[in-house]
Amino acid sequence: MDGASMGHGDSMSALRISAVTVTPDAPGLGVELDRDALARLHEQYLRSGLRNRDDTGYMRRIVPGYERKQPRW
Repeated sequence: MDGASMGHGDSMSALRISAVTVTPDAPGLGVELDRDALARLHEQYLRSGLRNRDDTGYMRRIVPGYERKQPRW
């Protein structure tokens, strides 16, 4: 991939990315879930009283004139 194909013209030299990842031998992502920590977080959530989301209200704190729009997909 070169700069021209990325829309940067001559201002960007060739970009090369190389990565190595070791995949697990067993099914899954190779991580272990800490069930005790999960239970503590679940209890914290239950005590918090949060049940309903208000994404529009949250966005209006950042963008005062924000209006929710239906996705076009």
